[in-house]
Amino acid sequence: MKDLELEFTAQYSDSNNLMITPFSGSIKIYLEQDDLEEYKSLEIGHIKAYRFDLSYNYLDLTLAADHITQDVYYFANFFLQENPHLIEFSFYLFYLDRAFIQPEYRGKDYGLKALSIFLKLFAAGETVGCFPSPIEDLKDKYTDNRGKLIMKKYWSKLGLNKYESEQNILWTEQWNSPNWLEEQISKS
Repeated sequence: MKDLELEFTAQYSDSNNLMITPFSGSIKIYLEQDDLEEYKSLEIGHIKAYRFDLSYNYLDLTLAADHITQDVYYFANFFLQENPHLIEFSFYLFYLDRAFIQPEYRGKDYGLKALSIFLKLFAAGETVGCFPSPIEDLKDKYTDNRGKLIMKKYWSKLGLNKYESEQNILWTEQWNSPNWLEEQISKS
């Protein structure tokens, strides 16, 4: 493997996208092609996230989130309505909606590296969170509780270290990439 590459887009179609900006992108790696000096780009996964601009009215943000998905709304409601003190030092609130790595590339920290790079680019020092629930291809493999425990452990490696069990929300305030992960990225 040569490098990890991320390609992201932030969508704008109306003013609601300024309040809550959707980000989506692909995770790619470069593989050597046989004995040639050339590399082939291979998409191995993707990330989807939302950035809430906290300069807007919190009720307006929560109402806008309700028009996106149920999970985005629950996330917004937890921080913006029920616990605004958790984001009092943030300019943005980031919701990590989905991170997927194809099964054959799991266990090599590609997902954690990609998430860390994404967050360094767009969310350093901000409040970041997610629902640590198993993705579709793991739901049949584990019970709901076991799947949540595995995903909580995974997301905690990214530095998300606060957990609210009733809502199943994992987050951290003023996110920074963990040192061990920075070392892994610099070796890539």
